Order: sequence, then structure tokens, then C-alpha cells
Amino acid sequence: MDKHAKLAAIIQIAFGIPGILIGALVYFIVSGGGLISGDPTAIAITGMVGWTVGGLLVLTHLPGVIAGAFALRGHAWARYVLLAVAVLELLDIPFGTLAGAYTLWALMRDPRETPASGAPQPHGA
Repeated sequence: MDKHAKLAAIIQIAFGIPGILIGALVYFIVSGGGLISGDPTAIAITGMVGWTVGGLLVLTHLPGVIAGAFALRGHAWARYVLLAVAVLELLDIPFGTLAGAYTLWALMRDPRETPASGAPQPHGA
């Protein structure tokens, strides 16, 4: 794994962990608001909203963390998952766009290509 692909995997992990934590926090805060009120209707509604919003945050960030960890261990399938995650991250302006664009660039380029010549180098070079 070249250094850019490794950095892309680390970025996906670093970007995903806060998303998972924020999703859990949203669930507890929104659901807790209903519990504090004591109203059964408010408890039901805030529970559903908290579960939906928090769950979506966790579900959208978990694949990047898992694929990033497995990519660092050298699993080939993780590269494809990271590409799919990167495409979806492009919609998450501004930081997700940066992380997604870098991940796409890092995983889709030819690691043998040097910036000076622009031509692929032999494997032994």
C-alpha cells in the first residue's frame, strides 16, 4: 500500500469516528429530551427522531471506519468500499468533500507515476 492510500484510509477512520460518536450523542440527547418531559407522546416521538437521526449518522460513518481499518491491514476489498464511501462523502460539504476527493484521488491513481515525469515507473524503481 502506498503512502497516499494509507493516508486515505487513516483519514476515513479519523473522519468516521467523530461521526459515530456524534450519532450516538444525538440519539441520547434527543431521546433524553423526551424522557425529561415525562409525556408519553413526546417520549415516543423524540425516541423515533433520535433513533433515526443518530442511526443514520452511525450507519453513514461506520463503513468508512471498518473499511479504513481493513485497508490498513492490506485487505483488497476494503479499497472498493473506501471508493464507495468517498463518492458518498463528496456530498458532505466542506470536510467530507475534501476527504472524499483525496480518497478518490489516492485510490484511483497509479502509485508508480512520479510527479516530475508523469510517466509510470518500472516496479523495481
